[in-house]
Amino acid sequence: YLTWDVRGDEDFFPYATTAHQYWTGYYTSRPQLKGDIRKNAALLRMTEILYSLSSQRIPFDKSVAYNRIEMLRRAVGVAQHHDAVTGTETRHVAKDYEAMLKQGNESASLVVEELLGKMLSRGKPSFPALTLNSSVLSSLKVGQSVAAVLFNSLGWPR
Repeated sequence: YLTWDVRGDEDFFPYATTAHQYWTGYYTSRPQLKGDIRKNAALLRMTEILYSLSSQRIPFDKSVAYNRIEMLRRAVGVAQHHDAVTGTETRHVAKDYEAMLKQGNESASLVVEELLGKMLSRGKPSFPALTLNSSVLSSLKVGQSVAAVLFNSLGWPR
């Protein structure tokens, strides 16, 4: 009969490389970075889907869009390195991951705004893309309306 000790409130998976040097916090360290990695991976998936759907339907500079998406693709790929996902990287490396994700996010967001704007306008004058931080929403008056697109790139509800 085999039993295991229960470890109370301690961190899971402490690992010692040498005496008095432990690696802990795999699941609890750098939660902001871990969240950013997940959000940017979702943005990358959505952007690639929009790019694929739009490539034969609307005119846009595919080379420019591809290069903008590639920035996020590379940033997400690097940020999914085992040190970033576990949170065991040094602080300056974490800042580097954050900066790459921010640049990639801004770059891919330009593609999303362009493609959604062109898809929704159907040749009519374009309208500004709305984001969560958009000042357009706060300037709406009672009775005014705005079009919104909700998109879930996953195969299940979030």
